[in-house]
Amino acid sequence: MEIKKFALIYLNFLVIGLLALSFQDILFIYNSESQVAKVHHFAKGPEQKFYKMGGSYIEKTLTPVIQYSSGGVQFSKELSYSCKDGCHKLGSSLTIFYNKENPSQVLVSSFEGFWKEKVYFLIIMAILLVTALPYLYYISKQPSSESNG
Repeated sequence: MEIKKFALIYLNFLVIGLLALSFQDILFIYNSESQVAKVHHFAKGPEQKFYKMGGSYIEKTLTPVIQYSSGGVQFSKELSYSCKDGCHKLGSSLTIFYNKENPSQVLVSSFEGFWKEKVYFLIIMAILLVTALPYLYYISKQPSSESNG
């Protein structure tokens, strides 16, 4: 019975967590327009620490800058994430969602721009599930103390 209760509680936390992480993005997408934007150039990003077998090292990163148009007006937007190799190839296409009233507000449909937090949350929840199941299995195999009374 404990496993069924755990599964119900776990699934509730999973759904509530994903909805909480996605709520603002869902509302933004619902009230926005979409189009394909191009990576126009790269801006200097912050220095970040990277790791490899020999240890850590600091390297400069690049932040993609996309270009798109709304109502005949061209817009450029520096994305909120950066990485060592620029994250996207120059000239590559990205699907974006932008606010109709304020086209400079943009949500990029990419791993870094949209999915990263949700995937990390799912990984954490999977680790919790894998660590909790052996304990629940062990508890379910123990004789109940109610039958001894």
